[in-house]
Amino acid sequence: MAGRRFLTLALIVGLCVLSAAGCSRRKGRRTTINQGDSIFTTDNFPGTSVQDGNVADDKRAMSPAGDEVVDVEVFFNGDRDVAMVVYTYSDAGGFFGGASNLYVNYYEGGQFHPPVHLSRAVDYNGAPYDSDFGSNAYFVEDVSVAWVNTDNNDSDLAEDRSGDALIFWRGEDFDSGGGDGTDLALFYNYFDVSRAESAGFNYGFLDFSIRIDAETGSGEDVTTHGLISDGLCGEARWTGDDFYNGNPDFPGRNYHWGDETSEIILFWRERVDLGGADFDDITFWVRFPLNQTGPSEDPLLPTSIDTIDILTFGASNAGTDAEESRVDQNYITYNFTIWQRVATDASGTATFDDFGSVGSEDVTIQASTFNTSGTDFFSPVLMHTGTPDSTDGDTDMADFIQQFGFLDGHCVYGPDEGILEIVFFSTELRDEPANAYVAINSGSLVLNQMDPATGGTSQIIVSSDDITITDSISPYTFDVVMSRNGDYLFFAWLQDVDSGATDRGLWVGHYRTSRDPDLGVLAVASATTLGVNVNPDVDGDDVNVFEFQNQLGYLCGQQSDAEVMNLFYEQSDGGYDELNVVRLTADLVPAFASFSFTDALVTTDDDDDVISDGDTDEVGGGYYEATDSGDGGNFFVAFFRDIDTVGDTDEQLFGLRTGLVSGSGEIDSNVLYRELDFGSLIVAGTPLSDEIADFDSDGDNDDERASPNQLITVLFNESETTEYIGADAIRTRTVHTDDDSGLTFVTMFEPDLTEDPFQLSRPQANDGTPSPFVIDLLIGNGGVVVYFHQEDHTYFQSQDDGTDHDEIGWLLADDDEDDAPAATDPILVDDDDQDPSTLEYVFPTSCTCDEAHGSFIMWFKALDSGPTRLQGRVLDSDSN
Repeated sequence: MAGRRFLTLALIVGLCVLSAAGCSRRKGRRTTINQGDSIFTTDNFPGTSVQDGNVADDKRAMSPAGDEVVDVEVFFNGDRDVAMVVYTYSDAGGFFGGASNLYVNYYEGGQFHPPVHLSRAVDYNGAPYDSDFGSNAYFVEDVSVAWVNTDNNDSDLAEDRSGDALIFWRGEDFDSGGGDGTDLALFYNYFDVSRAESAGFNYGFLDFSIRIDAETGSGEDVTTHGLISDGLCGEARWTGDDFYNGNPDFPGRNYHWGDETSEIILFWRERVDLGGADFDDITFWVRFPLNQTGPSEDPLLPTSIDTIDILTFGASNAGTDAEESRVDQNYITYNFTIWQRVATDASGTATFDDFGSVGSEDVTIQASTFNTSGTDFFSPVLMHTGTPDSTDGDTDMADFIQQFGFLDGHCVYGPDEGILEIVFFSTELRDEPANAYVAINSGSLVLNQMDPATGGTSQIIVSSDDITITDSISPYTFDVVMSRNGDYLFFAWLQDVDSGATDRGLWVGHYRTSRDPDLGVLAVASATTLGVNVNPDVDGDDVNVFEFQNQLGYLCGQQSDAEVMNLFYEQSDGGYDELNVVRLTADLVPAFASFSFTDALVTTDDDDDVISDGDTDEVGGGYYEATDSGDGGNFFVAFFRDIDTVGDTDEQLFGLRTGLVSGSGEIDSNVLYRELDFGSLIVAGTPLSDEIADFDSDGDNDDERASPNQLITVLFNESETTEYIGADAIRTRTVHTDDDSGLTFVTMFEPDLTEDPFQLSRPQANDGTPSPFVIDLLIGNGGVVVYFHQEDHTYFQSQDDGTDHDEIGWLLADDDEDDAPAATDPILVDDDDQDPSTLEYVFPTSCTCDEAHGSFIMWFKALDSGPTRLQGRVLDSDSN
């Protein structure tokens, strides 16, 4: 599901609600905060202690003493209880400026290994990253790790390397004169797990990293690098450091690794000097043969550098005219397939720096699939419904699905989700049939169906085109979700409609996946239901935002009816703000794709643009969150609502449930002097299930296919005293979804709606101290795990025994009497000293529904007011 990570003053740092198993509390323990001169000694966190991670020379932190830690990332190898902790270590004492270095700590089975200086290379000058902001501070978003998972490999040579890792990073090389200028290069370090315990062998890492790329001239920068492998779990995204569509992106990647690995291919985009002022942008690649001969302690060596072919449609890709065809900085990979955007123009004058402007060039998406029976890629295929001509002045423009940004987008499903084909979505603007570009040539939404073995493809346009208006589809206003059993996809997007006045409408399409090898893959035309406009037309008022119910997805998704999903959207009725819901029902009986829908009003707010923030360019509003209600494909939704349109705005939190124990009402403290904090709402359902079932037309296995929520936790920030004085408090209610105890809408909550919600955060004085905020939330079978920051420290709360209607389920103070109000008793996480913790991060494990087991909580701490150091702990579900 999607969720949120919050900082003080409602500054949203990231989005990451994690699917995970919950952590049970330990009995007979007491959290004590010592405000004197002695260090904190209480350590009841259900997992490793802080001291277990203090492996630097002075044993006070994970990172070395003396300089600042700037950034951190954890690279898990699935749920195998191993990880790499990579972070920046700056000798300048600040976030920007000065040289910075890369350090790594290997983690295995509860043990952190000492830090190793990773960014040491023969041709490296100590300035790893030259950003668009004029800084050479290094960001770990420019690092990637490929794990060697070869336990079941047919080759003994490959099997002997299982557990090793390949680490890639980008840095600036030396200017040695001649043809070797200063440029951003790609470096590689090998990790040998058999030497992880040996200080004499650098704890398994090479002493010096190896440069991979071969273009060494000034400005011949590596801008993006990424991985092509079956070790990846699902879709992966990779981007560079240029400006994209006018928005600066940090270099980065969004991927998960943990599957059995038979091939590891590294690719990178590099600018190549053609002479003069001309550069060409090329995708290079190398392969690391896992069955390399020789001792397994030797590093894997790459094959010779090669390029991934592109389609040019009449433009040049060679010699001094090679700049007529260039590849973009953004890439998508899925197992052995890579997608890249390519711009071509035979005029010889095109510039493609941002790949975002509509001019005379053609911008297309091309896919290349590695032939696992050979040593090269199949010929590239075009993800486009027409064939461009780069010699004319017309325009083709294809784009990746972006959503909140490129790295947050999602558009690919395939065998990792249990289906036979690969499904890939994109948007495109296409030449008119006569190659005469006209103003009404509107962009379309395209579904591509691919053969995962060869990359062969077929396409279908799923959107409609009104030739009287410009109704292009933005890649930022599209979303797609898969059913938990993998039987179908529902996808939704915003597109203009013309019915008296041009308004932005909500459209939905449906795709039937293929899971039965005996039946094979359905033809794309019969597998796809074309888009349908599902919202009622209100002239002059657009659909502003939309969002599927939380926690949908393959294997880990929550659906009490396996054929039903709910889609929410915000739209004014001409004066008031309305939250609406579309109930989508997939029909899996016919031999072709089919679905039905109903549209209903959820609530109306007397202030326009209060339920949403009025943002018309993003998916999801943030002012409401919904999840499965526990029965019949129904839902529970929590939403903000202004209850006083006269004078000051009074935002309160309401809930609504359909199906069993249906009803609606205010679910916060229900007093006017307590105001809600926008952006703080989290709705999370449990339990998780990791079982799926095939569809059976006789309905015998419907019960196996469903995975309903049993408990729903609602978290929100609310004024601790009044809306004018004092800090917020983190409060919560739990929804019991069963109907076995005569529950009503009021009594299905714990605490019920006649009582105040439970205050999760610690009490604090109204002295100007910043409000507590949720760092992250992990979803578990018995409840939830919550990390929050308060009064300069990091705390842990968990919920268990949640199925008992008489138990609150959270960690409570031991001295509470039975008739006393429940008092929170969170565990202090950073309890090794009194220095404040800052910039906390939660990292879940990969490629599993149980993302809590072995997950990391890490934070920065300026010990003794000195340089910022890195500390962390590991949540171990075996200790629950």
